Amino acid sequence: MRALRAAAVGAALFAVACALPHVGIFRGHIDTSLFQSYGDRTLHGEVPYRDFSLEYPPGALPAFVAPSLWLEPYFLALAAPLIAAGWLGWRARVAGRRSAGPQA
Repeated sequence: MRALRAAAVGAALFAVACALPHVGIFRGHIDTSLFQSYGDRTLHGEVPYRDFSLEYPPGALPAFVAPSLWLEPYFLALAAPLIAAGWLGWRARVAGRRSAGPQA
């Protein structure tokens, strides 16, 4: 029960941390608009490093382009895989603890 409570608190803090950059004084001053421009420009036929400057390695480009394929809001499309990966990691840890049995 204690672990479930800790997981709930952690999930709530994570959700708040994800939402904070999109309100108040931070609105418009975050990198997601830059990431979206990379994805949108690539989808419109521009070539990174030739037509526009990109300060990330080529392997990062799919992470910027894929959310541009999704409807708005872009930041949610960008965050959804990260949230899913965090949840899957947490589930794997819980499953690993259960299969290990009681600790001595």
